[in-house]
Amino acid sequence: MSKILIVDDMKPIQVLLKRRLEKEKHDVIVTNNGKEAYTEIINSEDIDLIFLDIMMPGQNGIEFLEKHFNECRDKNIKVCMLTALEDNDNIQKCLKLGAIDYLVKPIDNELLLEKLDALLNDNPSGRFAAIKTLIPAIIELNDMIYKSSIIVLSENRTLIESKQEFITQEIIQISSPHLDKLIGDIKISARIIQLKKDKDSFVYLCEFIGLSEKKTSKIRELTVSGKEIIIEENTNSST
Repeated sequence: MSKILIVDDMKPIQVLLKRRLEKEKHDVIVTNNGKEAYTEIINSEDIDLIFLDIMMPGQNGIEFLEKHFNECRDKNIKVCMLTALEDNDNIQKCLKLGAIDYLVKPIDNELLLEKLDALLNDNPSGRFAAIKTLIPAIIELNDMIYKSSIIVLSENRTLIESKQEFITQEIIQISSPHLDKLIGDIKISARIIQLKKDKDSFVYLCEFIGLSEKKTSKIRELTVSGKEIIIEENTNSST
């Protein structure tokens, strides 16, 4: 059992998330803004994880990270954003300020449980189906771009192949016009969690960050079908 702090001013979200987490046998504390959350961090022992909203009165989620992330880090508390804002600017800002992950409301329950496994146990259950793909893509990192291919796709993860070597835990942007046609987003944030050298290239296991339920549902439709997606370079065809 882990101790989880919810920081959100919306009562329905508080109730729903608390119920879901307590069903998984976690100890849950609820606060309404960043100031209340900081008080809990100072006074409570053994908080493992914070689900942090951005838009809140008093002290919003970004202000909380700016002022108090060092205390969270010193106490080994992980921070996962939980917000209705799904734009890439906010995702990148929160990650740079120290958040380890970013979830978008409304909350997909299966994705929430998978994220909990990864955040608390470093051992996601692999509950989502995956399909083989060959989708031309670009990896963006530090204002540089690198050609790559998406070779496996699931709701929360992807395998991506590139000749460029990266390191684990780096946050990358995966972009492709084909992604826009498939899931409605041309660019996705992801964290590299594993890498493997394969002949003259590298294969990276990446975890998506900040995908909305609408977008994960579109990926689910693709993976449930079991049909491989093969898109040749400079074409729009798939099989």
